[in-house]
Formats: sequence, C-alpha cells, structure tokens
Amino acid sequence: MKTDISLMAHGEPRTSTPAIDVRGLRKTYPDPSGEVRAIDGIDLALGAGEFVCILGPSGCGKSSLLNILAGFENATEGSALLGGVPITGPAHGQGVVFQDTAALFPWLNVRDNVGFGLRNAALSRAGRAAKVDEALRLVGLEGFARKWPHQLSGGMRQLVSIARVLVTESRVLLMDEPFGALDALTRQQMHRRLIDIWRATGVTVLLITHSVDEALYLANRVVVLSPRPARVALEIDVPLPFPRETTDAEFNRLKALALRQLGF
Repeated sequence: MKTDISLMAHGEPRTSTPAIDVRGLRKTYPDPSGEVRAIDGIDLALGAGEFVCILGPSGCGKSSLLNILAGFENATEGSALLGGVPITGPAHGQGVVFQDTAALFPWLNVRDNVGFGLRNAALSRAGRAAKVDEALRLVGLEGFARKWPHQLSGGMRQLVSIARVLVTESRVLLMDEPFGALDALTRQQMHRRLIDIWRATGVTVLLITHSVDEALYLANRVVVLSPRPARVALEIDVPLPFPRETTDAEFNRLKALALRQLGF
C-alpha cells in the first residue's frame, strides 16, 4: 500500500537517473608509514527503489564507502552522486541508520526522536504530528510514541532510527550493519519488518553487512567487495520472491557463490 511518505511505488521509478551513482571511487587515508588505500576504483549504481546489500570481509572498506555516500567523508578520487547531484556533505534526501542505537537522544521520547528532523521544516504543528504518526505506523511503533529509548528493545530502537529517516522523506536509506548487535530471533524479525517498510515506501536501500544470509534474504542485488582495498569483486542478482526461504535450493546456490568469492 502506498503511503503519504512514499514518492513512488516499489518497482516504478519516476526517473532513469540512478538514486546512487559511484564512478571510479578511491579513498586513501594518511598513515605514518605512508598512505593506506581503503577503496580502489569502485563503480556502482543503484536504481530508484532498489535494495542493495554490500558484503565483504572486515576492514575491506565497506564503512568508508557508506561514509562517503552519507557525506561524512570526501572521496580521494572519482565521483559519488545522489540523484544526479554530487555528494558534498550530509543532505536532505538521504538518511543513515547505524549499528549503534545510542544515536537516539535519550532525553527525548520516541515521538520527539522521530520528529527531531522536522523541527525546522515549514510545516504546521498538525502537519509535523501527522508525518510522525505515519512514520511510526510504518515501522509498527504507533503504540510506543511516549516511551523513552531506554524502555525499548534493541530492535525497537533501530525501528525508531528508521522512522526518523522516513519522516524527513529521505529517498535513500543508508544502513551500516544495523542489526549486527541483535540476537538471532530479533534479527530475523527486523529483516521481515525492513522488507515491509521498503516495499511500502519504495525507498532506495543500501545496507552494509558481514552476513551472507542477511544479504541474500533482504536484497535484490548483492555486491561483494574484495579485501582491502575495496573493489567490486562480484555482483549477484537475487530474483527470489518474498518471503524468502533460507533452505531454498536457489538461495543456497547463490550463497555458495558469495561464500566462494569470500574465500570459504
């Protein structure tokens, strides 16, 4: 079902311009013994409404890539565009969800955390309230609006972080291992909830993960990076219907491809 927050139906992008377009991206960091190259020539494009998981070994440059796309760091070489516009810093239209749920403000309740990004928006009080209500409904937290972050489970705090992005009508959702600290059962529940949110809103999702199962369960495309410096080593299209079964033969064939590329 389309919502007020959604600007497009899933699978029906309004424009041929990629939501994210990365060309020849390189990133190096200074080091006492010389430069350390984290990213070495990545080309990557995400269509509007696409769900892509970035998979790779620890320290390969996944988070560096996400930080550049979020506008937190500058690339050393190459280009990174959001909706055809160069990324020069954090911008309206993109939102970030981190693994650390401490990003929520502990002195604000759930409703006020979600509405924080609207504090300077040209909206009436009723308009802001309506957007917050819709975001909470989308993530399934409409009954927890007056709770405080410390009263929520880890999974629920991550849903608050997602709602805080959706309420600003961000069209790109960047997620840096958002479920890595959750227990296995909560993680599975969050996977299903995230898929529901993505399909309801049509938001473009780029999710960083170490988990092959997580990547194949969530994404329509999985991009496997090489060990540092990061290069695109393999792209896997995942045409499986939702909900996906991890015991499905095709799921496990794709899993074997990813694991082989990762050296297992």
